[in-house]
Amino acid sequence: MAARSLLSNTSSTYLSALARGGTREAEDVLDVAVAIAEADGEVEPEERKVLEEIANALGLRLENHL
Repeated sequence: MAARSLLSNTSSTYLSALARGGTREAEDVLDVAVAIAEADGEVEPEERKVLEEIANALGLRLENHL
């Protein structure tokens, strides 16, 4: 559930600013979140929900980063 921790420690304002600032930075943030969720070998359903929230806030499609 590391992804939940990432989301709760990251404001949606910051994520929205990243989305407006440039795709590369937003993709980097999502890629790090995915790497954290995959660290134990599988992405749990709750982690996937959080990753979807992060992707949506960043204006990205999660499927492109799994």
